[in-house]
Amino acid sequence: MAKDLGFDLGVIAYLYPSNTAAAKTADANTNEVYAALTYGPVTAKYSRSLGNFVANANSAGSQYLEVAASFDVGNGFSITPRLGRQTIPNQTPTGDYTDYALTVNKDLGNGLSASLTLLGTDAKSDSFYADKVGNSNLGKSGLLVGLKYSF
Repeated sequence: MAKDLGFDLGVIAYLYPSNTAAAKTADANTNEVYAALTYGPVTAKYSRSLGNFVANANSAGSQYLEVAASFDVGNGFSITPRLGRQTIPNQTPTGDYTDYALTVNKDLGNGLSASLTLLGTDAKSDSFYADKVGNSNLGKSGLLVGLKYSF
């Protein structure tokens, strides 16, 4: 294999214990297969659902494509931009969206790291991505602060 070239194949299972979605629409539990190719700092990943996608009836074959990179900028800092596209077939209104994230990481030493992530989507459908409590669109942008310890 060429230097700086890597690949990953796998299966992801999204399991929602005690979910009741199947009684109303379709089972929320979802299985996906994926393939990822990395060259240097850049990774491209393609995922495809094997059945219905997260409680959406007739949505088999939903797809997600993402491109991300990780750049070491020195002094323990790295920057990770990411762009993704979700498509969910046969949904009205559409659940398709593009999402993005920009993360700044800082290695604090001794297994501790901190991160700050700006993330969001262009999800336009308030009815498709609405929470059932306040009826607000869950696909809006936000800021995420993280602290991680690795041992």
